Amino acid sequence: MTTVDKKAQVQAMYGAHAQAYTTSTVHAQGPSLERLVTQVAPRGHELVLDVATGTGHNALSFAPHVRHVIGLDLTPAMLAEACGLAQKRAIPNVGFFQGDSEHLPFASQSFDVVTCRVAPHHFPDVARALREMARVCRDDGCVAVVDNITPEDAEACAYINAWEILRDPSHHWAYPLSQWRQFFAQAGLAIAYEEVTPKPMEFVSWATRMGISETAVAEVRRLLLDAPPLPRERLNPRLEAGKEYFDLTEALFIARQA
Repeated sequence: MTTVDKKAQVQAMYGAHAQAYTTSTVHAQGPSLERLVTQVAPRGHELVLDVATGTGHNALSFAPHVRHVIGLDLTPAMLAEACGLAQKRAIPNVGFFQGDSEHLPFASQSFDVVTCRVAPHHFPDVARALREMARVCRDDGCVAVVDNITPEDAEACAYINAWEILRDPSHHWAYPLSQWRQFFAQAGLAIAYEEVTPKPMEFVSWATRMGISETAVAEVRRLLLDAPPLPRERLNPRLEAGKEYFDLTEALFIARQA
């Protein structure tokens, strides 16, 4: 699949299911929302760019703490949801625009803070997107990224990514921690802060969010429960209060110009 085809697939998938991401607990209330603001520690004067903003949860989380936020996303339907949330919450200092994370439509050194939360695993070229984030960030600013990561073991990494693609064909690749460190270094950024945490996921809401068939959901469940030892250990499938859960692993990075 070409890069153009992958981006069209992302637009189609998320255009059809945008509302589900407005109400998704893990996106709207996930711990990394608060953690990202806490670690960036804005002082109130900042101009922030939120790349691949989706339905705007991260942009709206930063807005009360900064001067202004611009949320950028590839998919118009996601941006419509974001605008609706901003109006509903009466948050005036945020604007949403369509654009491509790998070709940011802004001049170099335009922003004090550039953020991107739980989206890079959909990017065909994460390295290029990170270089673009570094380019538009001021020398004394920071780039703050959260995304799902996979084990360093190549087979376990490939298993989890194939499993993710079955549930969401617009998923491209979730990288291990070592690869993320290389991406930052290649973009001329030094990681100032890094944390890795498990992210509990309720299986049914996660598996059905992108509208796949019941047959596909059953296969996703089977591949979770029958995973080889290393992927199974990382995903940690379990029952809690009668519901099926598993863990994704999430990394948070704060980086500055090297």
